[in-house]
Amino acid sequence: MKKFPLPLPPGVQQFVLLTRHFFNRLFLNDLVAFEEQMKERVIAVLAFLAIFSAHLSNVALFKYSLLPDKGGSWVEKTYIFTFFMVIMGLVSVLQWEVIFPDTRDYLNLKPLPVRTGLVFAAKFTSLVLFVSFFALGMNALSTFVFAYYLPGWQSTSLLYLLKFLFIHLFCGLAACFSIFFLSIFLLGMTMVILGPRIFRLFSSLLRGVLMIGLAFLLFFFLLQSMEGGLPKLFTHLPELRATQTSSLLYFPPLWFVGLYETWLGTTDPFFLKLRWLALLALFLPSLAFFLTMGLGYQRQLKKPGKSKRTKPILHQPRRALSRILHKLLLRHPLQRAVFYFYQAGLKRSPPHRLRLISYLAVAIALALVVMGLGGGRAGNRPLSDNLLFSLTFILCFFTLVAVRTTVTLPIAHEANWVWRLTEQEKKHHYFSGLRKGLFFFPLLPLFVLLLLFYGYFWDWSKAGLHCLFGLATAWLLAEGLFLRFQKIPFTCSFMPGKARIQYFWLVYLAAFLVFVNFFSWLEGILFRYPEGFYIYFGVAAGLIAGVRLYQHLLFYPRAPLIYEEKLEMVMITLEAE
Repeated sequence: MKKFPLPLPPGVQQFVLLTRHFFNRLFLNDLVAFEEQMKERVIAVLAFLAIFSAHLSNVALFKYSLLPDKGGSWVEKTYIFTFFMVIMGLVSVLQWEVIFPDTRDYLNLKPLPVRTGLVFAAKFTSLVLFVSFFALGMNALSTFVFAYYLPGWQSTSLLYLLKFLFIHLFCGLAACFSIFFLSIFLLGMTMVILGPRIFRLFSSLLRGVLMIGLAFLLFFFLLQSMEGGLPKLFTHLPELRATQTSSLLYFPPLWFVGLYETWLGTTDPFFLKLRWLALLALFLPSLAFFLTMGLGYQRQLKKPGKSKRTKPILHQPRRALSRILHKLLLRHPLQRAVFYFYQAGLKRSPPHRLRLISYLAVAIALALVVMGLGGGRAGNRPLSDNLLFSLTFILCFFTLVAVRTTVTLPIAHEANWVWRLTEQEKKHHYFSGLRKGLFFFPLLPLFVLLLLFYGYFWDWSKAGLHCLFGLATAWLLAEGLFLRFQKIPFTCSFMPGKARIQYFWLVYLAAFLVFVNFFSWLEGILFRYPEGFYIYFGVAAGLIAGVRLYQHLLFYPRAPLIYEEKLEMVMITLEAE
């Protein structure tokens, strides 16, 4: 046991150690498996959020540098608190798998003389510290922006300024705590009601839907910050308060604005009612957390580590389809091995599945934002063809980049000796199996859904031609992304930070914009001159054939399979004792 500088009772020592353990576990999720890398990214994200929230606050409150605040600043406070709650909701969704103690925690803690209540208290404390870490980071600069614009219109007293700073910071923290523990409660109750096995089947879908919604709201704030001012949703709040007061009671950010205003001294009945809702939203989800955690803990103690093997759905049709694939497309055993290994990795590995879902959620949210902008603010403008073209390329870009980054992450790196022992000289079979797996998942399901989507807007012949064009373009992008790929999926060691996104994000953004805009423009031209599609498909086939020829004759014979990433050169210094 770790020694403490001051003598502490055994129960307190256990509480401190468990709290530290659970807090550190929050920096190890399915997206980032390295604690130090996760902490670096969290600090970078918090720095961005602090600056961005200050920017939003400055844009929203700038008018109060000229006009006095006569009780109307509650609208701007609602706007900022909504942003805080969206970010905190997204954090809670990303942290789902480490919020509750997992099977490893149960198996390790059960034999130890540690009281269950102490485990619950330590877990709750670690979550409070984690939320405080995020909430304080987001509020760090925006609090001073609010203090710069608003208190002076009410009082020039230093005590009033300090009171204002405290109230703003506390209410911002309360809003973040509320949405975080409400998300935990909903997650826990869903898990308890459905059971672990059924919940695992639906958790990815539920997580993806929530991430799409939250990412959409985040894009909404980003775009609004570029335009300046408040969105119409918030500028209409005073009108809704005058005509439909009861409907505003269902908008959670307003609850904490009500707490904010009443603590500043207002006696408006509207805010007094919201204050009680804020207090309930702050304490009830926290209490419900202990209930759901206790139910989950008891279930784990009854059957720790046990799982039932279930028979695959549609077993016979799937076997028949596999036999057809073996005869037509997967004739070589190596291609079959890589094909099924690739699909099983994406299907059964939670970290890899979460990474893919995260990219897809961002892509779908961005596509929804583009559709919203293309449809006009009132939503009554018809969507242009070029805008609809761009949706396909947005989804293709994010999907293929997601697969490219996901297959480089190992599932069980120490087990790659199986591939090493059976490695063969004809390496093109490994990558042929990967390309065929990439076609059947995710490209084929994606374009089947896109065909149904575009069939709603266009006639089926135009929708089919667009999907063929999109599939050919997606395949060209896949050939570029995997041009010099030398790894079997999920088998190579991973060096964190190798992509250097923090340095090259502008290059990646430019590549994304060029890809989407160029091919949207090109397809618009081809639809005006349909005979050009034959030329495009011929050029695409020629480029793919050229890439394949280069790989077979020059690249694969000279490039060995990579199972261990090379360490980057670092400077080694001698430290004096």
